[in-house]
Amino acid sequence: MNTILIIALRNVTRQKRRVFITALTIAIGIAGFVVIDGMFAGWDGDSLRNTVTLTDGALSIATKAYDDERDSSPLSLGMPADTIRAYLAKDSRVAGATPRTVFRAEATDGERSIPIRGIVIDPERDPTVFALTNFIRGAYLTGSNRSSVLVGAKLARDLALSVGGTITVSARTRYESHNADDFPIAGIFETTNPALNEAVVMSYTLADDFLDLEGSVTELFVSLKHPPDKPFTELYPAVRALKIDLTNRYPSLTAATVEERNAAFVGLMAQKKKFSGIVILVVMLIAAVGIVNTVLMSVYERVREVGVLRALGFTPKEVVRMFVIEGFIVGTLGSIGGVILGILINLYLVNVGMDVTAMPGADKMASSLPVWGTMKSVWNAKAFVQSALFGMIIALIASIIPARRAGKITVTSALRFQ
Repeated sequence: MNTILIIALRNVTRQKRRVFITALTIAIGIAGFVVIDGMFAGWDGDSLRNTVTLTDGALSIATKAYDDERDSSPLSLGMPADTIRAYLAKDSRVAGATPRTVFRAEATDGERSIPIRGIVIDPERDPTVFALTNFIRGAYLTGSNRSSVLVGAKLARDLALSVGGTITVSARTRYESHNADDFPIAGIFETTNPALNEAVVMSYTLADDFLDLEGSVTELFVSLKHPPDKPFTELYPAVRALKIDLTNRYPSLTAATVEERNAAFVGLMAQKKKFSGIVILVVMLIAAVGIVNTVLMSVYERVREVGVLRALGFTPKEVVRMFVIEGFIVGTLGSIGGVILGILINLYLVNVGMDVTAMPGADKMASSLPVWGTMKSVWNAKAFVQSALFGMIIALIASIIPARRAGKITVTSALRFQ
């Protein structure tokens, strides 16, 4: 076996150019797979994090009547938020619960009028579920700022607004009358969820007067206890269980998990995983052709050498084993090179990331992916190991066909070969 291995290693070094090209093909395929896998996982994670921590929470609760009319954001279809929040406070899985009320409105600077989404929040409870305070330039809606509003950065740019200035907002109240008022701007926020950056946020203290809410809450959002270093997909089982418990206790309510509210996005995540698998499969098939070609050419170039080995006592199985080892060595070199190349590229994408705003068609992408700014990749050691093993296995399998041809060479046919 040692003799076969030594001969195989020597033969690999004899065809450096051919071996390099084949190994490079495998390396590029493996590196491409691990980079794409890390990017998809990182971007999906960022998108899901933005959805959970900025707009949807882990679980959203409303009355069935409101859910049926959700597209029109009816302010009259409120829910017993205090009762539900008291019930949730006793659940060990729950980290926080906060009300939010969405309303349709228009913002104007006197010349232009822009349709916007208004969001009413409880400034004290909102940070237990959402991370809006991490993105504010200026002041939050606590203390003396309860009568002020927060404005999304895109809306602020469109209307040339600034902290300390005012914004004119008009909307229909809970009783369908029309109301308009000027509000001082306490802060401007630019979150990593682009859909939120066109909204106006105000407190219930202000909205009770402006929208005649009278304390009405249309939705309640819930966050679950979750380790910060774990992906949000791990929340799914606990959220589903909490939803079942809640709707069994309160049949008049409807609850939607973040998974359900973002079904299209969750489906896209699954499709992207399939796509990355197809990428490595296609590239590895190309690499397999390269391995077959490399070993087959080696067989034809060394027919006389094989004849000599057979004359020295090598069996057909030993000849086959020698060429299989050659192909496996090429596959191993390509797999190791691919892992190293993937690590180098991933180092940049994990630590620096990619600025989405600089990409062509970024605005269109933002409409389907709830992410903005810099998106970073993640490390997936499992993908590195799996892709490397896959590359070596493909090389091993691809080597068998031409190696078997070499095993059929006899001493007499080798001597007659020109």
